[in-house]
Amino acid sequence: MPYRVGQDVDAWCTKCRLDVTHVIVALASDGETPKRVECTSCGGQHNYRAPKAVKPPPRPGELGDVQRRALAAAAATKAVAAATADAKPAGSKPTEVEAPAKAPAPARKKAPPRRTARATKGPSKEATAAKARDYNKHLADADLASARPYSMRQSFALGEVIEHPSFGIGFVVDVLDATKVGILFEGGRRVLVMGHRPPAET
Repeated sequence: MPYRVGQDVDAWCTKCRLDVTHVIVALASDGETPKRVECTSCGGQHNYRAPKAVKPPPRPGELGDVQRRALAAAAATKAVAAATADAKPAGSKPTEVEAPAKAPAPARKKAPPRRTARATKGPSKEATAAKARDYNKHLADADLASARPYSMRQSFALGEVIEHPSFGIGFVVDVLDATKVGILFEGGRRVLVMGHRPPAET
């Protein structure tokens, strides 16, 4: 199928290191295949590279892999909660099992802290756990069957459920302006392009 400038195409992003939707910036000499593309996630331009993992899109009414995994996980969580509630009589308290006493470990001398030229800090465990709780809350309340496939040409509203080809299921948590939207994915919040209009063909 011949391509044209301004058309969306899935490609491997050399900066994001993921299969992400791109916009065709220039075509090859044959005038039909992409040569240069622009990533809709990071905005970087590079030569076109075919996506690493190509999967056929789900048929209308059929759930994608991400949606099926999310529904299966939610069903498993409900089943475990129900089984736990049935196993304990009403008003019962969990019994505590005393752990065997352990002999105190011998004191060890602490080595002096090493000095490094530059210390880098990643996200704290508390921040990571908070993001996971926020995402799981959105996931539990969402209607995954209504998820819209992400496209930089579409416009999205606050609270919508989005399915991205690389980042999976996401939830619109911020509408920054007419061309940018903040979407919460399982891996964290990302700012993506929306309402993109390709240049008119000459």
